[in-house]
Amino acid sequence: MKTRHGTSKTSRPKRQPAKAGGVRWVLRLYVAGQTLKSITALDNLKLICEEQLKGKYRIEVIDLVKRPQLARDHQILAVPTLVRE
Repeated sequence: MKTRHGTSKTSRPKRQPAKAGGVRWVLRLYVAGQTLKSITALDNLKLICEEQLKGKYRIEVIDLVKRPQLARDHQILAVPTLVRE
């Protein structure tokens, strides 16, 4: 739908402004202890982020063995699981 100024009312959402320190991506990696899959997932995530998001991301690792209630609260059904906040 066009407005009288020729612009569209249904435009794409605006990008979020950069947060302090340039962090634009907050990634939460849910794991269950220090398993081979958890370690591999974290290593792979770091590599991808350094290649694609250098200086614009923060990774939070949440160990569901230490904080099992978060699995229910955040609806995590399998691990490792990656969530973008």
